[in-house]
Amino acid sequence: MKRFFPFLFVCLLLFSCASNETRVNQALSRGMALVDEKRYDEAIQLFDQALEKDQGNMKLLYDKALALFASGRFTEARALCDEAFALHPGSLRFLTLKADSYRAEGNVQATLEGYHRILSLNPGDTDFRVSVMQWALDEGLTEEAKTQAQWLLDHRVNLIEAYTVLGKLSGEGSVEEAIASYLKAHPPVTKAT
Repeated sequence: MKRFFPFLFVCLLLFSCASNETRVNQALSRGMALVDEKRYDEAIQLFDQALEKDQGNMKLLYDKALALFASGRFTEARALCDEAFALHPGSLRFLTLKADSYRAEGNVQATLEGYHRILSLNPGDTDFRVSVMQWALDEGLTEEAKTQAQWLLDHRVNLIEAYTVLGKLSGEGSVEEAIASYLKAHPPVTKAT
């Protein structure tokens, strides 16, 4: 009989964890469906209810911040991103969403500061760096676009994208434009590691 109680306790604990995970997954699924339907307040309320039971859940925090962002409640989304990033400092998507909220408001300087912070924490994320470079080009931030392109060239990654941006900045007939055209026609071969 004494052996039965620890077994029962472990079973109850596992069942409790599994059912909590199921509830969280249901809240995530239903909440994002509500966001897709543009029923933001209902989604936020659902995420809040789920967060009452699992306060630090990274996915719930992110999806709630995303719902706030999608509803145009940028200040609240940024505050939640700050709180969530403090709990989950390895999850840069909170910083990205925060910077993107500034971008949606048209605050170029705050967006740029946010992007710089992300790049300082994860400088090797070349996909993100390329998107920052392209955004800077689109915003007319030529020095920022050049800086990001130069980083890519210095690290010998995303050469086509870097030379394409530099070619646009240097103008038609520039050496950079010629290099971009050549690389597009003859893509560099990368070695598998």
